[in-house]
Amino acid sequence: MSTEAKQSGVLSIYGVHPGVAMVQKWITELKPKTGRSLGEWIALVKEEGPKAEAQRRDWLKTKHKLGTNGAWWIAARVDGKGSEEDSLKNISQLRRHMSRNSTQERRKRFGPSTKRCCNWLRNLVLM
Repeated sequence: MSTEAKQSGVLSIYGVHPGVAMVQKWITELKPKTGRSLGEWIALVKEEGPKAEAQRRDWLKTKHKLGTNGAWWIAARVDGKGSEEDSLKNISQLRRHMSRNSTQERRKRFGPSTKRCCNWLRNLVLM
């Protein structure tokens, strides 16, 4: 259970995905570690940094001594990628895709080959 759920008194078996929690932690620790917040880094890169994302990453790593993950995240955020909204959009697209490909459709598609494989294995064991 997540710390927030424990503190709020709401009992849930679901928590924030560790990857999301890691990025949230990184954002909160960015200013104390580097002296700049995420918004300040984005403004700096837009003002002084290279235009291409790959060059931005290298620039952040060499000139500002950021780690690989931090440089990638900041360089992507300058173009508006990698935000929480993007993650939520990707999740909703995945849910739509999963609901379109229902269990029945998967059985239609993979059922015959699964049966052939099971029959082949039975025959192999019986030999």
